Amino acid sequence: MLSEEERTALAVRNKPAVEAIVDRLQSETAARRGPPPQVVQAMENLVTAVRLRLRGRTADEIQIHAVAAASNVAAQRPRNGRPPDGGDAGS
Repeated sequence: MLSEEERTALAVRNKPAVEAIVDRLQSETAARRGPPPQVVQAMENLVTAVRLRLRGRTADEIQIHAVAAASNVAAQRPRNGRPPDGGDAGS
């Protein structure tokens, strides 16, 4: 059994190694975590909305292209906040 002084000395001596391990675990956990839950929910909501809108209906070519174009534009915005053509994000 270690005395209180020995435990304190051991903790002080190993603190940098323990902190390095904790930092590594936290960064690896963050890297594996994937998108934030709010983003996952938004993606699922979009998929559901498109499915519900098209359920029991036949989409014409214009609707198909509009959905695909909107999805492609949205996919580009997180990188720079603007549509791929470089225009204003609000237009």
